[in-house]
Amino acid sequence: FQMALTLLADKDTLALTSISTGRSELAGVTHRRAWLDLSDMNTTRISAVIASPSGVTGTIFVEYSTDGSTWNALTTSDAANISLATAGALRSGWKSLVSGAKADVLLRATTRVDSSSSGSFALGLLVAQFRTSSSITTTAAEGALTPEA
Repeated sequence: FQMALTLLADKDTLALTSISTGRSELAGVTHRRAWLDLSDMNTTRISAVIASPSGVTGTIFVEYSTDGSTWNALTTSDAANISLATAGALRSGWKSLVSGAKADVLLRATTRVDSSSSGSFALGLLVAQFRTSSSITTTAAEGALTPEA
């Protein structure tokens, strides 16, 4: 069983410029958060369409919270992430959910920018996928869909 949550699906890309280094919620806004019951889920990955990356290094990933104020990584070391420096339709590999995320949780998109606060990129789509399978192996059918970041 699989399910997906679209965290960004603008008809136009979301352009992010003059990005501060460090970790922050996507575009600094909270209106892209959503509750999702992950009680039966075991693995996750994210997919995104990134355009025009320029002078930025870092990643985009999803965090969870049970109370809306304390945020945690969905996977160990934010492992389900996508590079902000690579253009294209990208996806992370499947990663195991941490035990605390296997509940009714609030999800948000987060960026971690390592360098260049003058850098920029555009984001056209961001989807978090979840499945009950505990395998972190990408199936042949999934592998044929989009390149892995």
